[in-house]
Formats: sequence, C-alpha cells, structure tokens
Amino acid sequence: MMTIDRCRSVKRINRNGGDPAPGEASTEIRCVHRAGHSGHCEGSYQVCGAMVGVSWKTSAEMLTRYVLGFVFDSTCRRVLLLRKKYPEWQKGKLNGLGGKIEADETPAAAMDREFREEAGDCEVVPKFTMFGRLCCPRCGWEVWLFHSRLRAEIPRHLHGLDAGEGECQIMFLEDLQDCPAVPNVRYLVPMARNHLLGLDEAKFLEIREEESPGPEEDQHE
Repeated sequence: MMTIDRCRSVKRINRNGGDPAPGEASTEIRCVHRAGHSGHCEGSYQVCGAMVGVSWKTSAEMLTRYVLGFVFDSTCRRVLLLRKKYPEWQKGKLNGLGGKIEADETPAAAMDREFREEAGDCEVVPKFTMFGRLCCPRCGWEVWLFHSRLRAEIPRHLHGLDAGEGECQIMFLEDLQDCPAVPNVRYLVPMARNHLLGLDEAKFLEIREEESPGPEEDQHE
C-alpha cells in the first residue's frame, strides 16, 4: 500500500465528471498531495474541479483486484483504449487496457502483462506509472490505475487491432465524451493525463465509488 501523507476535504462527481444532482449516483474523489506541496488543490482538474480528501483503507484480502492503464501519445492528445466485446455490460464501450491481477502478482507486473496480451503487436512496451486506486468496498473490488506516455505517436497499426476481448482504438481526448464508454473512463482519462503532465498537486488518488457501473461479478475483466 502506498503511503498517504496529507489530505483535506472530499469532492463528489457524477459519472460525467460534473456536480451530482440531489439523489444522483456519484463518486467520491480523495486526493493525496505531492510531498512538499502547500496542500491547496482547488481547480486541479478541468473536468472534476477541486478534489482533496481524507484517506481510507480496506482489506485487500477481501477485494477482487484489477489493473487499468491509459497509454498516451507524446502530445497527450490521444489515448489508446479498448472497445470491449465482453463482459456484456461493457460490449461496444471504450475502456482502458487491463484486467484481473493474478495470485502473487503485483499491480505493476499485472499491468505490463495485460498490455502485452492486449496490444502484443506494439514494438514499444510503455513504462507505466501508478497514479491511483479506484475502489468500491461495498462491492468487493479495487482497480489500480496506471498511465504511460510514449515518446512518439501511438503506433497506427494498433488502431482496430483485435485484442481478443476488445478492439484497440486510438482516440482524441476531446472525442471521448461523445463516444460510448464505461462510465468512469470519462473522468479517469482526464485525471490520468493531468497527473502525467503534473497539472495537479496529487501524487496519488484514492477514488471510491459507492455503486458499481455494471454487474459486480465482472467489473474490469
């Protein structure tokens, strides 16, 4: 578990990254500041607004564990995603690359393995950096979040590549809001980009969803 040092208040967003209406399903964002920062985090995300919070813990032994990664090109204007074939609730929707962490496997090792399995034709294996954890304690799952930035364009031959459980898609970030996508991807991609570029003060994000975006037994397969 990554050390959590300084936290403040909590921000809630809906599945489109905006302020939730009364009674609308929402997600809790908790932000941990970079070491040495003053602690002010207001306006860190263009999509999500101010996001700072207090830390919280769950028992890893009780959670089904996954990884999810977002690979950006050198300009951070494009991102590599999967248009999923399954599970059924994700069919036809965009999601990051990733999957379930195997027994005795670290999140970092799982992310590298999943990338090779899903984008095996890519000559360059990205260097992934962990930037957060998405969790639904009530539902019994957690997702370790990663990002990577290539030194050039995302290889064009990956667009349309059949990755088994989905088809690789190279997407402009500005087009993501208008495409069918797994709900939390719409705010996770901007978060990943901002963290990668150092546009926020968070060194690690703790994100807690109070309800699953799909069936609880197959969250991020």
